[in-house]
Amino acid sequence: MTIYFAIVSPRPAILAGAVCLTLLSPPVVAQESLSFRQVLSYVFAHHPSLKGAERRHAGSQAWARGAGAQPSPEIRLSVPAGDPSEEANSLVQRLEIGGQTGLRSKIADFQAQQAEARMFQLQRELGVRSADAYYSLWSTRETERLLRLRFELATSLQTAAQRRLKVGEISEHQMLRSELERAQAEAELVQARGQRKQALHKLNLLLQRPADSEVVLPLGAEVPGAEPTREALLQSIESRPEVRIAQLAAQILHLEADLLGRQRIPDVEFEAYRSSLGRGAEQGLRLSLVLPLWDWGKTGAAVAQKEHEAEAAEADALAQRQAVEQELLAVWELYLAERDRSQILRGQMERYLRQADLSRRGYEAGLLNLAEVFEAQRAYREATLEYVSAEASFQKRRWEVHWLTGNPMLETREKTP
Repeated sequence: MTIYFAIVSPRPAILAGAVCLTLLSPPVVAQESLSFRQVLSYVFAHHPSLKGAERRHAGSQAWARGAGAQPSPEIRLSVPAGDPSEEANSLVQRLEIGGQTGLRSKIADFQAQQAEARMFQLQRELGVRSADAYYSLWSTRETERLLRLRFELATSLQTAAQRRLKVGEISEHQMLRSELERAQAEAELVQARGQRKQALHKLNLLLQRPADSEVVLPLGAEVPGAEPTREALLQSIESRPEVRIAQLAAQILHLEADLLGRQRIPDVEFEAYRSSLGRGAEQGLRLSLVLPLWDWGKTGAAVAQKEHEAEAAEADALAQRQAVEQELLAVWELYLAERDRSQILRGQMERYLRQADLSRRGYEAGLLNLAEVFEAQRAYREATLEYVSAEASFQKRRWEVHWLTGNPMLETREKTP
Protein backbone atom coordinates (compact mmCIF):
# COMPACT_ATOMS: atom_id res chain seq x y z
CA MET A 1 0.00 0.00 0.00
CA THR A 2 1.20 3.51 -0.82
CA ILE A 3 0.41 6.44 1.47
CA TYR A 4 0.65 9.88 -0.15
CA PHE A 5 1.75 12.96 1.69
CA ALA A 6 0.29 16.24 0.50
CA ILE A 7 2.87 18.98 0.00
CA VAL A 8 1.90 22.51 0.93
CA SER A 9 4.05 25.05 -0.84
CA PRO A 10 3.62 28.71 -1.73
CA ARG A 11 5.34 28.11 -5.05
CA PRO A 12 4.82 25.43 -7.76
CA ALA A 13 8.60 24.87 -7.93
CA ILE A 14 8.64 23.56 -4.38
CA LEU A 15 5.56 21.45 -5.03
CA ALA A 16 7.24 19.81 -8.01
CA GLY A 17 10.21 18.85 -5.83
CA ALA A 18 8.19 16.53 -3.54
CA VAL A 19 4.67 15.46 -4.42
CA CYS A 20 4.24 12.18 -2.53
CA LEU A 21 5.91 9.90 -0.02
CA THR A 22 5.77 6.12 -0.27
CA LEU A 23 5.76 5.14 3.38
CA LEU A 24 5.81 1.42 2.94
CA SER A 25 8.68 1.21 0.47
CA PRO A 26 12.19 0.41 1.75
CA PRO A 27 15.00 2.94 1.65
CA VAL A 28 17.46 2.71 -1.21
CA VAL A 29 20.43 0.88 0.29
CA ALA A 30 22.69 -1.86 -0.96
CA GLN A 31 21.33 -4.49 1.43
CA GLU A 32 19.07 -7.49 1.12
CA SER A 33 15.56 -7.06 2.48
CA LEU A 34 14.85 -9.08 5.61
CA SER A 35 11.34 -10.53 5.81
CA PHE A 36 9.69 -11.31 9.12
CA ARG A 37 9.85 -15.05 8.45
CA GLN A 38 13.59 -14.74 7.90
CA VAL A 39 13.91 -12.86 11.18
CA LEU A 40 11.93 -15.58 12.94
CA SER A 41 14.03 -18.35 11.41
CA TYR A 42 17.26 -16.63 12.40
CA VAL A 43 16.08 -16.03 15.99
CA PHE A 44 15.09 -19.69 16.37
CA ALA A 45 18.44 -20.84 15.01
CA HIS A 46 20.68 -18.57 17.08
CA HIS A 47 18.96 -17.31 20.23
CA PRO A 48 20.82 -18.65 23.30
CA SER A 49 17.73 -19.19 25.47
CA LEU A 50 16.21 -21.47 22.83
CA LYS A 51 19.48 -23.35 22.46
CA GLY A 52 19.41 -23.93 26.22
CA ALA A 53 15.83 -25.23 26.04
CA GLU A 54 16.78 -27.57 23.21
CA ARG A 55 19.69 -28.95 25.25
CA ARG A 56 17.41 -29.53 28.24
CA HIS A 57 14.98 -31.35 25.99
CA ALA A 58 17.78 -33.50 24.59
CA GLY A 59 18.93 -34.25 28.14
CA SER A 60 15.45 -35.32 29.24
CA GLN A 61 15.18 -37.58 26.20
CA ALA A 62 18.53 -39.15 27.04
CA TRP A 63 17.36 -39.83 30.59
CA ALA A 64 14.09 -41.32 29.35
CA ARG A 65 16.02 -43.90 27.32
CA GLY A 66 17.64 -45.33 30.47
CA ALA A 67 15.26 -44.48 33.30
CA GLY A 68 13.38 -47.78 33.01
CA ALA A 69 16.44 -50.03 33.41
CA GLN A 70 16.93 -52.44 36.31
CA PRO A 71 19.40 -51.54 39.10
CA SER A 72 23.02 -52.02 38.12
CA PRO A 73 24.79 -55.18 39.32
CA GLU A 74 27.22 -54.95 42.24
CA ILE A 75 30.45 -56.84 42.90
CA ARG A 76 31.77 -57.29 46.42
CA LEU A 77 35.42 -58.11 47.06
CA SER A 78 36.68 -58.82 50.59
CA VAL A 79 40.05 -59.21 52.31
CA PRO A 80 39.05 -61.30 55.35
CA ALA A 81 41.05 -61.92 58.53
CA GLY A 82 40.62 -65.52 59.59
CA ASP A 83 38.31 -67.98 57.86
CA PRO A 84 36.40 -66.28 55.03
CA SER A 85 32.64 -66.73 54.69
CA GLU A 86 31.16 -68.29 51.58
CA GLU A 87 29.85 -64.94 50.27
CA ALA A 88 33.03 -62.98 50.97
CA ASN A 89 33.25 -62.25 47.26
CA SER A 90 30.05 -62.00 45.27
CA LEU A 91 28.29 -60.61 42.25
CA VAL A 92 24.79 -59.34 43.13
CA GLN A 93 21.99 -58.34 40.80
CA ARG A 94 18.79 -56.97 42.30
CA LEU A 95 15.66 -57.23 40.13
CA GLU A 96 12.66 -54.99 40.74
CA ILE A 97 9.54 -57.02 40.04
CA GLY A 98 6.90 -54.61 41.31
CA GLY A 99 6.66 -52.43 38.19
CA GLN A 100 9.09 -49.78 39.40
CA THR A 101 11.03 -49.76 36.15
CA GLY A 102 7.90 -49.10 34.09
CA LEU A 103 6.86 -46.25 36.39
CA ARG A 104 10.27 -44.61 36.24
CA SER A 105 10.27 -44.89 32.46
CA LYS A 106 6.83 -43.32 32.21
CA ILE A 107 7.82 -40.49 34.57
CA ALA A 108 10.90 -39.80 32.45
CA ASP A 109 8.79 -39.78 29.27
CA PHE A 110 6.40 -37.25 30.79
CA GLN A 111 9.34 -35.10 31.90
CA ALA A 112 10.69 -35.18 28.34
CA GLN A 113 7.27 -34.07 27.08
CA GLN A 114 7.34 -31.22 29.59
CA ALA A 115 10.76 -30.13 28.34
CA GLU A 116 9.46 -30.20 24.77
CA ALA A 117 6.40 -28.13 25.74
CA ARG A 118 8.65 -25.59 27.47
CA MET A 119 10.71 -25.35 24.30
CA PHE A 120 7.56 -24.67 22.25
CA GLN A 121 6.42 -22.11 24.82
CA LEU A 122 9.76 -20.33 24.56
CA GLN A 123 9.51 -20.39 20.76
CA ARG A 124 6.16 -18.63 20.92
CA GLU A 125 7.48 -16.06 23.39
CA LEU A 126 10.44 -15.37 21.12
CA GLY A 127 8.06 -15.16 18.16
CA VAL A 128 5.95 -12.55 19.92
CA ARG A 129 9.08 -10.60 20.89
CA SER A 130 10.36 -10.81 17.32
CA ALA A 131 7.07 -9.53 15.91
CA ASP A 132 7.07 -6.67 18.40
CA ALA A 133 10.65 -5.72 17.53
CA TYR A 134 10.20 -6.10 13.75
CA TYR A 135 6.99 -4.11 13.39
CA SER A 136 8.12 -1.53 15.94
CA LEU A 137 11.11 -0.90 13.70
CA TRP A 138 8.78 -0.67 10.71
CA SER A 139 6.55 1.82 12.54
CA THR A 140 9.40 4.02 13.81
CA ARG A 141 11.14 3.98 10.43
CA GLU A 142 8.00 5.14 8.60
CA THR A 143 7.42 7.76 11.30
CA GLU A 144 10.96 9.09 10.88
CA ARG A 145 10.56 9.17 7.11
CA LEU A 146 7.33 11.12 7.32
CA LEU A 147 8.77 13.61 9.81
CA ARG A 148 11.91 14.00 7.71
CA LEU A 149 9.77 15.07 4.76
CA ARG A 150 7.85 17.40 7.05
CA PHE A 151 11.13 19.01 8.14
CA GLU A 152 12.25 19.41 4.52
CA LEU A 153 8.91 20.97 3.67
CA ALA A 154 9.06 23.32 6.68
CA THR A 155 12.56 24.38 5.63
CA SER A 156 11.31 25.13 2.11
CA LEU A 157 8.37 27.08 3.50
CA GLN A 158 10.66 29.13 5.73
CA THR A 159 12.89 29.98 2.76
CA ALA A 160 9.87 30.96 0.70
CA ALA A 161 8.46 33.01 3.58
CA GLN A 162 11.71 34.93 3.93
CA ARG A 163 11.61 35.77 0.23
CA ARG A 164 7.96 36.85 0.37
CA LEU A 165 8.57 38.94 3.49
CA LYS A 166 11.28 40.92 1.68
CA VAL A 167 8.88 41.85 -1.09
CA GLY A 168 6.04 42.59 1.35
CA GLU A 169 3.75 39.71 0.35
CA ILE A 170 3.35 38.39 3.92
CA SER A 171 3.51 39.81 7.42
CA GLU A 172 6.30 39.27 9.93
CA HIS A 173 3.85 37.18 11.95
CA GLN A 174 3.60 34.63 9.12
CA MET A 175 7.38 34.62 8.87
CA LEU A 176 7.67 33.83 12.57
CA ARG A 177 5.04 31.12 12.17
CA SER A 178 7.11 29.42 9.49
CA GLU A 179 10.23 29.53 11.71
CA LEU A 180 8.34 27.95 14.60
CA GLU A 181 6.99 25.25 12.28
CA ARG A 182 10.51 24.38 11.15
CA ALA A 183 11.85 24.25 14.73
CA GLN A 184 9.01 21.98 15.83
CA ALA A 185 9.52 19.73 12.81
CA GLU A 186 13.23 19.42 13.59
CA ALA A 187 12.55 18.52 17.23
CA GLU A 188 10.05 15.81 16.27
CA LEU A 189 12.45 14.42 13.67
CA VAL A 190 15.22 14.11 16.28
CA GLN A 191 12.85 12.29 18.62
CA ALA A 192 11.68 9.94 15.85
CA ARG A 193 15.28 9.16 14.89
CA GLY A 194 16.04 8.17 18.48
CA GLN A 195 12.98 5.92 18.64
CA ARG A 196 14.00 4.21 15.41
CA LYS A 197 17.48 3.54 16.77
CA GLN A 198 16.00 2.01 19.91
CA ALA A 199 13.79 -0.28 17.82
CA LEU A 200 16.76 -1.20 15.64
CA HIS A 201 18.86 -2.12 18.68
CA LYS A 202 16.02 -4.26 20.04
CA LEU A 203 15.69 -6.26 16.83
CA ASN A 204 19.44 -6.67 16.35
CA LEU A 205 19.86 -8.03 19.86
CA LEU A 206 17.27 -10.69 19.09
CA LEU A 207 19.16 -11.48 15.89
CA GLN A 208 22.46 -11.73 17.82
CA ARG A 209 23.95 -8.99 15.63
CA PRO A 210 25.74 -5.70 16.42
CA ALA A 211 23.20 -3.22 17.75
CA ASP A 212 23.74 -0.63 15.00
CA SER A 213 23.55 -3.04 12.04
CA GLU A 214 21.00 -1.70 9.59
CA VAL A 215 18.00 -3.91 8.78
CA VAL A 216 16.16 -3.34 5.52
CA LEU A 217 12.44 -4.09 5.62
CA PRO A 218 10.68 -5.29 2.45
CA LEU A 219 7.71 -3.66 0.77
CA GLY A 220 4.30 -4.55 2.18
CA ALA A 221 3.19 -6.73 5.08
CA GLU A 222 3.47 -10.52 5.16
CA VAL A 223 0.30 -12.56 5.56
CA PRO A 224 0.72 -15.41 8.10
CA GLY A 225 -1.89 -17.66 6.52
CA ALA A 226 -5.62 -18.15 6.29
CA GLU A 227 -7.90 -15.82 8.24
CA PRO A 228 -8.14 -17.18 11.82
CA THR A 229 -11.43 -18.06 13.48
CA ARG A 230 -12.61 -17.92 17.07
CA GLU A 231 -13.44 -21.63 16.99
CA ALA A 232 -9.95 -22.62 15.88
CA LEU A 233 -8.48 -20.43 18.60
CA LEU A 234 -10.53 -22.12 21.34
CA GLN A 235 -9.79 -25.59 20.00
CA SER A 236 -6.09 -24.96 20.52
CA ILE A 237 -6.43 -24.74 24.32
CA GLU A 238 -5.49 -28.36 25.03
CA SER A 239 -2.38 -28.12 22.86
CA ARG A 240 -1.12 -24.94 24.51
CA PRO A 241 2.28 -25.58 26.17
CA GLU A 242 1.20 -23.99 29.47
CA VAL A 243 -1.80 -26.31 29.77
CA ARG A 244 0.17 -29.36 28.70
CA ILE A 245 2.96 -28.65 31.21
CA ALA A 246 0.46 -28.29 34.07
CA GLN A 247 -1.39 -31.50 33.12
CA LEU A 248 1.86 -33.47 32.86
CA ALA A 249 2.97 -32.15 36.26
CA ALA A 250 -0.13 -33.68 37.87
CA GLN A 251 0.38 -37.00 36.10
CA ILE A 252 4.06 -37.12 37.12
CA LEU A 253 3.16 -36.55 40.79
CA HIS A 254 0.61 -39.38 40.70
CA LEU A 255 3.22 -41.71 39.24
CA GLU A 256 5.83 -40.63 41.79
CA ALA A 257 3.35 -41.39 44.60
CA ASP A 258 2.77 -44.84 43.10
CA LEU A 259 6.54 -45.37 42.76
CA LEU A 260 7.10 -44.49 46.42
CA GLY A 261 4.42 -47.00 47.41
CA ARG A 262 6.23 -49.72 45.48
CA GLN A 263 9.06 -49.61 48.04
CA ARG A 264 6.99 -52.03 50.14
CA ILE A 265 6.91 -54.60 47.32
CA PRO A 266 9.50 -57.44 47.44
CA ASP A 267 12.50 -57.54 45.11
CA VAL A 268 14.35 -60.55 43.73
CA GLU A 269 18.08 -60.75 44.23
CA PHE A 270 20.43 -63.04 42.30
CA GLU A 271 23.88 -63.65 43.77
CA ALA A 272 26.93 -65.57 42.55
CA TYR A 273 29.35 -65.99 45.48
CA ARG A 274 32.84 -67.36 46.19
CA SER A 275 34.63 -67.52 49.51
CA SER A 276 38.05 -66.78 48.01
CA LEU A 277 39.60 -65.84 44.71
CA GLY A 278 42.16 -68.65 45.07
CA ARG A 279 41.85 -72.41 44.45
CA GLY A 280 39.69 -74.64 46.55
CA ALA A 281 37.27 -71.93 47.42
CA GLU A 282 33.62 -72.57 48.18
CA GLN A 283 31.26 -71.08 45.61
CA GLY A 284 27.67 -71.18 44.49
CA LEU A 285 24.57 -69.39 43.32
CA ARG A 286 21.74 -67.98 45.40
CA LEU A 287 18.30 -66.59 44.50
CA SER A 288 16.73 -64.51 47.25
CA LEU A 289 13.43 -62.73 47.85
CA VAL A 290 14.05 -59.40 49.58
CA LEU A 291 10.89 -58.51 51.50
CA PRO A 292 10.50 -55.33 53.61
CA LEU A 293 8.98 -56.26 56.96
CA TRP A 294 6.97 -53.12 57.68
CA ASP A 295 6.95 -49.35 57.30
CA TRP A 296 7.49 -47.19 60.36
CA GLY A 297 5.46 -44.48 58.66
CA LYS A 298 8.03 -42.68 56.54
CA THR A 299 7.04 -44.30 53.24
CA GLY A 300 3.32 -43.87 53.91
CA ALA A 301 3.81 -40.20 54.75
CA ALA A 302 5.81 -39.64 51.57
CA VAL A 303 3.10 -41.34 49.49
CA ALA A 304 0.35 -39.24 51.13
CA GLN A 305 2.36 -36.08 50.51
CA LYS A 306 2.79 -36.90 46.80
CA GLU A 307 -0.92 -37.70 46.41
CA HIS A 308 -1.93 -34.37 47.93
CA GLU A 309 0.58 -32.59 45.70
CA ALA A 310 -0.85 -34.41 42.68
CA GLU A 311 -4.39 -33.31 43.58
CA ALA A 312 -3.15 -29.75 43.99
CA ALA A 313 -1.42 -29.96 40.60
CA GLU A 314 -4.69 -31.14 38.99
CA ALA A 315 -6.42 -28.07 40.41
CA ASP A 316 -3.57 -25.90 39.14
CA ALA A 317 -3.90 -27.46 35.69
CA LEU A 318 -7.62 -26.65 35.61
CA ALA A 319 -6.92 -23.07 36.71
CA GLN A 320 -4.21 -22.79 34.03
CA ARG A 321 -6.64 -24.00 31.38
CA GLN A 322 -9.22 -21.43 32.41
CA ALA A 323 -6.59 -18.69 32.41
CA VAL A 324 -5.50 -19.68 28.90
CA GLU A 325 -9.10 -19.69 27.69
CA GLN A 326 -9.62 -16.20 29.12
CA GLU A 327 -6.38 -15.05 27.50
CA LEU A 328 -7.41 -16.45 24.10
CA LEU A 329 -10.80 -14.74 24.23
CA ALA A 330 -9.12 -11.44 25.11
CA VAL A 331 -6.57 -11.86 22.32
CA TRP A 332 -9.34 -12.58 19.83
CA GLU A 333 -11.29 -9.44 20.76
CA LEU A 334 -8.12 -7.35 20.55
CA TYR A 335 -7.36 -8.83 17.15
CA LEU A 336 -10.80 -7.88 15.80
CA ALA A 337 -10.60 -4.39 17.29
CA GLU A 338 -7.10 -3.70 15.95
CA ARG A 339 -8.00 -5.04 12.50
CA ASP A 340 -11.07 -2.80 12.25
CA ARG A 341 -9.23 0.19 13.72
CA SER A 342 -6.44 -0.12 11.16
CA GLN A 343 -8.95 -0.21 8.30
CA ILE A 344 -10.88 2.79 9.66
CA LEU A 345 -7.72 4.85 10.17
CA ARG A 346 -6.57 4.03 6.66
CA GLY A 347 -9.75 5.52 5.22
CA GLN A 348 -9.50 8.52 7.55
CA MET A 349 -5.92 9.14 6.47
CA GLU A 350 -6.94 9.18 2.81
CA ARG A 351 -9.64 11.78 3.55
CA TYR A 352 -7.15 13.95 5.43
CA LEU A 353 -4.86 13.67 2.43
CA ARG A 354 -7.55 15.13 0.21
CA GLN A 355 -8.21 17.91 2.72
CA ALA A 356 -4.50 18.78 2.84
CA ASP A 357 -4.32 18.89 -0.94
CA LEU A 358 -7.35 21.18 -1.12
CA SER A 359 -5.79 23.49 1.48
CA ARG A 360 -2.65 23.73 -0.63
CA ARG A 361 -4.69 24.75 -3.65
CA GLY A 362 -6.60 27.25 -1.56
CA TYR A 363 -3.34 28.80 -0.36
CA GLU A 364 -2.04 29.07 -3.90
CA ALA A 365 -5.31 30.76 -4.93
CA GLY A 366 -5.05 33.20 -2.05
CA LEU A 367 -8.17 31.85 -0.29
CA LEU A 368 -6.40 30.43 2.79
CA ASN A 369 -3.61 31.75 4.96
CA LEU A 370 -0.50 29.87 6.05
CA ALA A 371 -1.89 28.98 9.47
CA GLU A 372 -4.87 27.20 7.89
CA VAL A 373 -2.57 25.27 5.60
CA PHE A 374 -0.35 24.22 8.50
CA GLU A 375 -3.42 23.04 10.39
CA ALA A 376 -4.53 20.86 7.46
CA GLN A 377 -1.02 19.43 7.17
CA ARG A 378 -0.91 18.73 10.90
CA ALA A 379 -4.21 16.87 10.79
CA TYR A 380 -3.02 14.71 7.89
CA ARG A 381 0.32 14.02 9.56
CA GLU A 382 -1.30 12.96 12.83
CA ALA A 383 -3.78 10.74 10.98
CA THR A 384 -0.93 9.09 9.08
CA LEU A 385 1.13 8.47 12.20
CA GLU A 386 -1.90 7.06 13.97
CA TYR A 387 -2.53 4.69 11.07
CA VAL A 388 1.11 3.55 11.00
CA SER A 389 0.93 2.77 14.74
CA ALA A 390 -2.38 0.94 14.36
CA GLU A 391 -1.14 -1.09 11.40
CA ALA A 392 1.99 -2.15 13.33
CA SER A 393 -0.15 -3.25 16.30
CA PHE A 394 -2.45 -5.19 14.00
CA GLN A 395 0.44 -7.02 12.34
CA LYS A 396 1.84 -8.04 15.73
CA ARG A 397 -1.55 -9.29 16.88
CA ARG A 398 -2.21 -11.13 13.62
CA TRP A 399 0.96 -13.20 13.97
CA GLU A 400 0.19 -13.94 17.62
CA VAL A 401 -3.31 -15.20 16.78
CA HIS A 402 -1.87 -17.24 13.90
CA TRP A 403 0.44 -19.08 16.32
CA LEU A 404 -2.16 -19.44 19.06
CA THR A 405 -4.50 -21.28 16.69
CA GLY A 406 -1.95 -24.09 16.54
CA ASN A 407 -0.14 -23.17 13.33
CA PRO A 408 3.60 -23.94 13.25
CA MET A 409 5.97 -21.15 14.09
CA LEU A 410 7.84 -21.72 10.84
CA GLU A 411 6.26 -23.64 7.99
CA THR A 412 9.50 -23.69 6.00
CA ARG A 413 13.07 -22.93 6.99
CA GLU A 414 14.06 -19.86 5.05
CA LYS A 415 17.55 -18.69 4.31
CA THR A 416 18.88 -16.79 7.31
CA PRO A 417 20.85 -13.55 7.06
